[in-house]
Amino acid sequence: MITGLASRGMVFDPDDMSGEARKDAVDLVEDLGYSGVISSHSWSTPDAYRRILRTGGVLMPYAGDSTSFVDKWR
Repeated sequence: MITGLASRGMVFDPDDMSGEARKDAVDLVEDLGYSGVISSHSWSTPDAYRRILRTGGVLMPYAGDSTSFVDKWR
């Protein structure tokens, strides 16, 4: 799916993926050299933010990261 999105120049948002799926997806995005990644509501992790930015992707800080959400919830 991600390869298909990239080949069509479409935006990919990994925010609502599990941590493992997001890691694998960003691995693929990096391998493809694809910059069409957007974290639309910052529902990711700090390590993924850095990787998204390195690809040329965009972050939209809206809800904070998932780690801080869990900390607040606890």
